[in-house]
Amino acid sequence: TMDLLREYDFDCLPLIDREYDNPVVQGIVHSMIAAEMRSFAPGDYLAYLPKPELRFENSSALQAEMQRLETAPSSSSGKLVMDRYMADRPSNKQEKDEEAWIAAVDNVKTQMLHQENRLMNAELAEGGLGSLWLQQNATIEQVSKHYAAQTDHLNRTIRETNKQRQVMQTRAYPELAKLVHKRNSAMQRTWMCQQAYSQIKQQLLA
Repeated sequence: TMDLLREYDFDCLPLIDREYDNPVVQGIVHSMIAAEMRSFAPGDYLAYLPKPELRFENSSALQAEMQRLETAPSSSSGKLVMDRYMADRPSNKQEKDEEAWIAAVDNVKTQMLHQENRLMNAELAEGGLGSLWLQQNATIEQVSKHYAAQTDHLNRTIRETNKQRQVMQTRAYPELAKLVHKRNSAMQRTWMCQQAYSQIKQQLLA
């Protein structure tokens, strides 16, 4: 029976088929899936693409940072350097060092300029970015509604198609059931004839 079933191409009408409930058919399906899985050759599916060009790989900034991480003590290598954000006065040992005071004043000027830039950016954002932000949100909402409408249309089309398939398969089921019964009866008679022929042949040759 197994050999006879393997000679046929299996099709599927999922809304009416009950053949998969048969353990024999389940075994055939599982063996076909296993054979198909063994034929897969995943490999490197990105092999046909050129390797990306890492333009920063040889940059001086990256090399300097890598060297800093290699030479820095383990206790400080993972910490951010915050000195440039400070506006401290020179330490007690440098209070009389003119160069130290000049560097401190320059640092304060830099911090003040940075804060002025931040304040200017905040004022510009407050004056002009509000309308742009609202416009961006409106655009995003419009795009979302568009795709939601497309998704809803596709879902309704899928449901309608499935309903039509169910009606078509349900109407065809009685005739298909008769044909399946007729096929199974023919296969059973053929098998019985083959068995009887084998027995008679063995008796004649004995």
